[in-house]
Amino acid sequence: MQFDKESEMHVAFSKLLVGLLNSKDNSHSIVPTRTKLDSSKIPRMSIQDYIGRIHKHVKCSSACYLLAFILIERALRYNRCWFLTSSNVYSAVTASLTLAIKLLEDDELDMKRYARVVGYECEEVAAMEGELLKLINYELFVREEEYKRYTIKASVISCLLYTSDAADDSLRVDLGGRR
Repeated sequence: MQFDKESEMHVAFSKLLVGLLNSKDNSHSIVPTRTKLDSSKIPRMSIQDYIGRIHKHVKCSSACYLLAFILIERALRYNRCWFLTSSNVYSAVTASLTLAIKLLEDDELDMKRYARVVGYECEEVAAMEGELLKLINYELFVREEEYKRYTIKASVISCLLYTSDAADDSLRVDLGGRR
């Protein structure tokens, strides 16, 4: 399955992130590392709504959402004491999408407008971006095999969403699909 600009890749991205948030082991004995991505103020909207807001107001291809997810998983893989939590997931999304858009989109990113959409000041977005770069050891390059692997992962999530919606419609029950 190939994602295009008008696809639901942002929905798959949010579902993948929710999966990461829900899969973390809350009983781990390691004290999580605090970073500049951690925030005491957590937006009142869900992460799905937050990503939907970005999708609505920011020009961003499906490849950006995929790269953003790759960068977040890379940060988790490189830093065993850093966990994706409700206090840092919004900042991680903001930073990873900022990097992805800057790398992949032809149009220059209007940082003032972008900061307004994501709900942070420009300086905060820049600090988040720098922190994520540190967490991934400044490794932005994604090998073709890795990109294909993540595309398949996102495709599976997307297929599950569409299958669930089809079942919702035909059975007239809520099976937890996207709406």
